[in-house]
Amino acid sequence: MGRLYQRYLFGFSLVYAVLIWLDVQLALVRSDTLLVWFATGLSIGGVLAFGNRALWPVLFGMLVGWSVVCWQLGLEPYLLITVTMLFAFSAVGQAWLAGWLVCRFGRSLPPASLRWGLHTCGLLALAVLPVPVLWLTVLTALDVVVVSDLWIAALQWWLNLLTGVWLVAPWVVLAVTYWRRKPIREPWLWPVSSLLLALLLLTLQLVWRDAQQRYATKVQSEADEIVSVIDDRLLRYEQAMQSLSAFFYASQFVEQHEFSVFGRMILEQLPAVQSVGWVRRVRQAERLNFEYDQQERGIPDFVIREPGVTGPPTAVRDEYYPLIYVEPFATRRALLGMDMAMEPYRRDALYQARDSGQVVMTGLIQPYATDVESPAVLLIMPVYTSGPPPQTVEERRQRIQGVVLMLVSPAELLKQALQPIAAPDFDILLIDASAVPPRPLAFHSLATTQVDTVPDPVSYVREAIIIHELSRYGRVWQVAVRPGPTYPQRWLDGDAIRRSVLAVGSVAIFFLFVGVRQRHEVRQRRLTRTYALLSAINQMIIREREPLRIFQAVCQIAVKQGGFRMAWVGLRNTTNNRLEPVAVAGKADDYLAQLDIALTEDNPCPTAQALLLKQAIIVNDVANDRRVAIWRESALRLGYRALASFPIVVDGEVYATLSLYAAQPGFFDTAEVKLLRELVQDIAFAIVVGRQEAQLRASEQRNHLIVSTLPDIVFRLNREGRIIDVAASNTNSLLKPPAEILNQTLEDLSDVLSSEVISQLHSALIAAFASGELQTVAYEMLFSGQERFFEARVKAIPTGDEAIVLMRDITAWRVAELQLQAERDLLAQRVAERTAELSRANAELARSVRVKDEFLANMSHELRTPLNTILTLSESLLEELRGPLNERQRASIQLIETSGRHLLTLINDVLDVAKIEAGRMELVKEVVAVSDVCESSLVLIKEQAAKKQIRLHCVIDVPHTRFLADPRRLKQILVNLLSNAVKFTSEGGSIELRVTTDTAQGTIAFAVSDTGIGIAPDQLPRLFQPFVQLDSSLTRQHEGTGLGLALVR
Repeated sequence: MGRLYQRYLFGFSLVYAVLIWLDVQLALVRSDTLLVWFATGLSIGGVLAFGNRALWPVLFGMLVGWSVVCWQLGLEPYLLITVTMLFAFSAVGQAWLAGWLVCRFGRSLPPASLRWGLHTCGLLALAVLPVPVLWLTVLTALDVVVVSDLWIAALQWWLNLLTGVWLVAPWVVLAVTYWRRKPIREPWLWPVSSLLLALLLLTLQLVWRDAQQRYATKVQSEADEIVSVIDDRLLRYEQAMQSLSAFFYASQFVEQHEFSVFGRMILEQLPAVQSVGWVRRVRQAERLNFEYDQQERGIPDFVIREPGVTGPPTAVRDEYYPLIYVEPFATRRALLGMDMAMEPYRRDALYQARDSGQVVMTGLIQPYATDVESPAVLLIMPVYTSGPPPQTVEERRQRIQGVVLMLVSPAELLKQALQPIAAPDFDILLIDASAVPPRPLAFHSLATTQVDTVPDPVSYVREAIIIHELSRYGRVWQVAVRPGPTYPQRWLDGDAIRRSVLAVGSVAIFFLFVGVRQRHEVRQRRLTRTYALLSAINQMIIREREPLRIFQAVCQIAVKQGGFRMAWVGLRNTTNNRLEPVAVAGKADDYLAQLDIALTEDNPCPTAQALLLKQAIIVNDVANDRRVAIWRESALRLGYRALASFPIVVDGEVYATLSLYAAQPGFFDTAEVKLLRELVQDIAFAIVVGRQEAQLRASEQRNHLIVSTLPDIVFRLNREGRIIDVAASNTNSLLKPPAEILNQTLEDLSDVLSSEVISQLHSALIAAFASGELQTVAYEMLFSGQERFFEARVKAIPTGDEAIVLMRDITAWRVAELQLQAERDLLAQRVAERTAELSRANAELARSVRVKDEFLANMSHELRTPLNTILTLSESLLEELRGPLNERQRASIQLIETSGRHLLTLINDVLDVAKIEAGRMELVKEVVAVSDVCESSLVLIKEQAAKKQIRLHCVIDVPHTRFLADPRRLKQILVNLLSNAVKFTSEGGSIELRVTTDTAQGTIAFAVSDTGIGIAPDQLPRLFQPFVQLDSSLTRQHEGTGLGLALVR
């Protein structure tokens, strides 16, 4: 295989060399033909198809091809080697650059989409751009080639290369791909698109070449007219010189004034002529007579002298050529007598005219006259003696009589020549091409604003579009023409622009149509693939219920059928609050191992944000999105270009996240995301269904366990009364086996159920479906020869089709109910007897109460009347109203009073208790001041406390508080509490009355505390019982009836 591969590369290099030779032959045969460098397309196509291994065949083919071309052109060996190496290495560099650009910034070849096909064509255009620019820049800098517009030439070269690349390279790549038998999704898209672009380039070049040719024809025609005008003007100057020379030829002797008249006529007709003159040949032997003769004719200082206004007399020579006539005479008189053969430049031109017999023109010379500043050219025409025209040089030298001179300003000549015509806006430069180096003679602009400054001839020639040569008078003049600023631009051809727009628009519309169609097809394929993904996952969901297996299957289906690069599912780890992968498929390598996704709000990770925000997070450009900056390098290395993370929400909470990675940027459009959201909802639904099914199975198991433990028989019936299912813990309770009962109607059980029972069951079934309420049917039947009691409970949902019938054997319950009824009847009889006895007891009790009330009422009068008499008499005796008392008598009477008052208190307490129990206690409420009640209560026990040296304290938080109460009863309560405290507080103790007011609750609390013996906790329930003292041993120490605290309550 390796040797076969090398043979293919060798054959490739030979074909490349042949293509180079053919391309050059086409360029040499027709230089005006549009050049298409097929060889460049082949070399770049080979590198794209075979990689850098094709660079050596490209180098070899270039060396062979250009060596043959250079040999054919007859170049010297060193030039042949130099040119061949330069072209070879530039071609290799160009091919390598194309391969690198496509590999670095493109996609796999051939591209499967129009977008990437055009992108690849753009990269190829960029790859071939440096070669023409560098070559033309170097060649121009070295003056090897001279072009009027470097960038136009570079553009033309670049377009020629690019056309060849677009025509050939895609087909080479396609052929090699087919040869390697690689699968291709859109095999013809890129070659056809590239071919269309190449044809567009050819069309544009043809359109603009035609436009340029029309432009050049127009400019050539207008420039020819201008050159013709200039040439005609030169002919007029030549005719003027011929007239002047004929004048001298025809006359034996021309006087000064005759020459002046003729010369002024020429000066008036030809403004560009600065002066005209007559130079006569004078031999050495004739010099003195000649000078004398001229002096006699009115020029007394005439001598033959050296050039210059004040030049010295000329040295002795064989012959002289002095200027004897000149016009204008006034400004040129100082030049008379100057020997025109002394200055070499003028002498050579004079001898050339003498020897040739033709008009000769010099290059630019500086005139001798001081009033002339601009350079001019000198026209010289020989005049021979009369006779036939001399035929040989020697004869001309012998017969030469003199020469006519005409000094002409080229700038004025150009101006006068173009003045009469309506010429377009041209810049015209008149160049003396015979001079070394060429010298500009005159510059004239036909624009409205003329700028006659002479430009640099070299740069001007490069910019000129027309250069005409005029060969006149022994010199070559070049007329270089370039358009002026107002001349129509060459690139503003309306017809070419319209054609170009039409061509580009047509191709653009075609590409737009193809692009829209392809995008639609791609979108359809992606949606179809996504629908297939949904279908496959839904089919899997039907089979699977366990979440982890669902997740793993989803990832595998997403990669295999969905075409995703990688897919993974993450669960939240509540221990460390991180997202951990639980299922993965596709090309992941160590990517997931690098992930450490903390579930914090400041974490930009798309997967973390999807879980926290409960919404899908889309990243359609992994290469530039900052949210994946941490993992970008690994993601790009694995081919991830877009990703999407979706939360799997179950029961309102994020259960997991599904992350999908695609190999194309911008993969997740709106439709794709919508379908993937449905996919995630299906996964969440599968988890919910799995949970519900698990709960249902557990519920069924519990129900089965419950039913199996019930002594009842459970039936499922439809609306027609057909038995669908039966369950019984004890099948012995059934009259038939379960298999014989299933799918039977109630009528089919007529052999075990009476018609009356069947009718009752049907009625209950109909009522249950109608109302949805529980229906109960009780019946009895013989079972194994014994009478048994049964109860059937029927329940159904009105909108359903099934009913549940629970049948229970209630024989034991019925027997127990009958026995209980007998017991109830006996108990009712006993209760009646007891009730009669209780009625009699209640009547007796009521009579006793009335007797007690009457007794207490009588006691209230019978006891108080003698007791009040005793107290009144004792008080009067103590006051000694009946005479003085001794100490023993006073003590006895005080004892009587004290005992009487104690007895009165006891009687009042007993009467109060009786009133309270009888409900006859009446309260008289009025506004009471807290401080008054407390002070009056403390006064009543102050004497008792003083006897035992007990300290009394009163604490009131709000002293001025007033409230509504019965002051007499309230004071009675406080006195009872305080008296009880004094009674059970030892000597030297203390008692505190504390009053607390709660304004918010509207209450007032009175609390009495002492330092007495206290109360045991187990005695507290008996504290407020009447006639009870908690410790009977205290009765002997403290008197009392035990009613004080009872009255307080």
